[in-house]
Amino acid sequence: MERWRAWAYAAGLFALHKMAVWGGSVWFSLDKHPLTPLIPFLHYALIQNFSRWDTAWYIGIAAHGYRTSSAAFFPLFPYLIRYVHQWTGFSYPDSAWFIANIFFFFALYMVAKLFLLDQPSRITWRALVLLIWFPTAFFFACGYTEPLFLFFTAGSLYFSRTGRFWTAGVFGLFASLTRNTGLALVLPFLYEYFRARDFKWQRIGPDLAAVALIPAGLELYMGLLDRSLGDPLAFVHAQRFWKRFFMWPWDTVRAGTLELWIKPLRGWSWIIHAFTVAVVWAELVFLALAPLVRRWRIPVSYYLFAAASVVVPLLSPSRDWYFLSISRFALVLFPLFLIAGRMIKSRWAFVAISLASAAGLLIALANFSKGYFVA
Repeated sequence: MERWRAWAYAAGLFALHKMAVWGGSVWFSLDKHPLTPLIPFLHYALIQNFSRWDTAWYIGIAAHGYRTSSAAFFPLFPYLIRYVHQWTGFSYPDSAWFIANIFFFFALYMVAKLFLLDQPSRITWRALVLLIWFPTAFFFACGYTEPLFLFFTAGSLYFSRTGRFWTAGVFGLFASLTRNTGLALVLPFLYEYFRARDFKWQRIGPDLAAVALIPAGLELYMGLLDRSLGDPLAFVHAQRFWKRFFMWPWDTVRAGTLELWIKPLRGWSWIIHAFTVAVVWAELVFLALAPLVRRWRIPVSYYLFAAASVVVPLLSPSRDWYFLSISRFALVLFPLFLIAGRMIKSRWAFVAISLASAAGLLIALANFSKGYFVA
């Protein structure tokens, strides 16, 4: 029954997301592209409008391979773009769009399946609605890695929690081939493994070796970079192109918060910076309070994944913007949306928050459609 509920949730949520995001894009594209002929207009509104910023980097890797600056982008998504392009004849942007949207549907299914292991259906639905209508959730329709990463991380956690550790390791491998924060899955994997054995060392079996699959994705990427660029750490060295550097998380939070008030910003730039500051503080508050408030508590493995994933971007801020892209990175931190779903008691409060979030989504999409940087 729960399996079919997960499929139903995925189908319904996917449809709601596309109605808002694709409908909004069609509306916002009317000023950018002639409505007739209709097919080219729809191609622009539904695909080209979502092929901006990082999508160009992934397409460049798919078409031409790695260069020094592009090493910051992990290989699974661009290689999938290349293979879909070769197999189907789709253009590179069309291939990126196709992959992202297909994976988003299955990611919703996997997250729903994971939450339904121990959450009421009402809480699961609320958490997922908050996820799909988060103001930066239009990135789930873009040629970005968010849908893939959400699918593989939720899958790894699901299979860890159900005791299928080799499968969890394989999902973790693909997650770490998608983003560096896939390594955060090591923590929930180990917790669930030892929890299943009552935290007794005597019960350790050969399946513990499956945890090595998670960092193996990064190791494979390092081997690829060594072969193509002669530098296995090129993904680290490439961060200089985004002016990223090391800073302790507490210093990043302080500097990023103060930046909003001391940096000359106006209009959309101030709004998106303010929103990102709010996201960072919300993440920290959720992580700090969730273990203390019984109603807000989530499984420990979810908490471990979310905490590690929040800390990593704070260790490498950008000199241009301390919280660069964090409001987009928050999309894949599904445990935080579960905390939010558990926090909201009133149905009317949930409806009001959802509508406000959906309005924020359309505002962000409108600015993205104009070519402004979002997240």
